[in-house]
Amino acid sequence: MTFGLTDNKFWVEFTSCRYEPSDLKTESELYARELSEKYNNLVLSLSTGLDSQVVLHSFLNQGLELKCAFMSLVGYNQRELEQLKILESKYGFKADVVEIDPIALKSEIIEEAEAHDLRPYQIIHKKFLSMLSPTDTFIQGLEGPDLVFKDGKTFLAEGWNNFEKSRLRAFKLLERPGEIISWERKSEIFTSVMTDAVMTAFLNSKEYFLNNHMVYNGPGTRTVEWDTYIKPILYGRHWKDELCYFPKYGGPEGIDYIIQGPQNKFRENVVYISIERLLHHLTSNHGVKRFVEK
Repeated sequence: MTFGLTDNKFWVEFTSCRYEPSDLKTESELYARELSEKYNNLVLSLSTGLDSQVVLHSFLNQGLELKCAFMSLVGYNQRELEQLKILESKYGFKADVVEIDPIALKSEIIEEAEAHDLRPYQIIHKKFLSMLSPTDTFIQGLEGPDLVFKDGKTFLAEGWNNFEKSRLRAFKLLERPGEIISWERKSEIFTSVMTDAVMTAFLNSKEYFLNNHMVYNGPGTRTVEWDTYIKPILYGRHWKDELCYFPKYGGPEGIDYIIQGPQNKFRENVVYISIERLLHHLTSNHGVKRFVEK
């Protein structure tokens, strides 16, 4: 996936699917095999959450080789570290635990974040990646779509400052030779998510969630509908009890300078793409299409 800013206007490109996608689990396993054939130095950023577990399972359940790296925020994500041990025992692997002291690095992290107009947590992830081999092909798990609703329609909000794009911007500061793989941005996987029965059911009933103030409409609210309502049920539908359904939060929530920060950045340099229009493109075999901020 390609994105950027031109004349202070954000743009993002989507490539249409190469074939008609199947369900998310099938597409994830196909992608794992595809990447295994292409690279011999794959490493997964394993947070122990469901999104990275999907990638982990897609490789290891097929007997495919995959290294894993865990970012240990010393003193703050101990619960995730305990969850990592459960996954290591379940699958029979050993992850590289990379320790980062977010308090000792506070001044350095904040200074770099301000210099590059990024949030501190993305700079911490950059630090984490810098401590791995620069030639590794680094995999990030699914992030989930950032959905916005207006006039009864659904839009995908893609922005310069959203979680995924800003993290990729931070990674690019390293100028490392190894590639970065954003799992869900493979067109077939993204399409399988957006056309899944669980997603369709949520979108059909979105007015219920909106009218009961269960979702907050606007860019940067991805975690509300995706993490709370869609993801666990969608994953449970396809992976059943093969995944470990750990509690959601167990990471940086106690680190004040990571949680605090300007929220309005999410609303700057955003392009709103009609889901109907985007899916038409993804399934039309028209190649690459650029969507530009208005």
